[in-house]
Amino acid sequence: MSKLYDFRFTIRKAQFDVPGIVCVPYGDSGDVYHESCEQMTFADAKEHLRRLSKAQLLDHAAFLDMKYRDDRKPPGFAKHQTIYHEAEQ
Repeated sequence: MSKLYDFRFTIRKAQFDVPGIVCVPYGDSGDVYHESCEQMTFADAKEHLRRLSKAQLLDHAAFLDMKYRDDRKPPGFAKHQTIYHEAEQ
C-alpha cells in the first residue's frame, strides 16, 4: 500500500497583467478561492490539484503544500507544487 501524507490544497487569485510574469497577492482572504486539507498519496494529491485547478474558471494559482511545515515529505516533493492558470478571454 502506498504511503499517505497530509496535504494542503490552496487556490489563490493570480494576475497575468505582464506577459511572462504572474502576480499572486497574499494577505486578503478574498483572494483565496479554495483551501482544504486531505490525507492521500502523492500521486493522488497531484491529480486532485489538477482537478481543482481545472474546475476554477477565474485566473488563479493552485498550490499543493504539506499540511504542516514539519510534515514528512514524499520522495520527489519539492517546496510545493504549483499550477498557474489564465482564464480564457
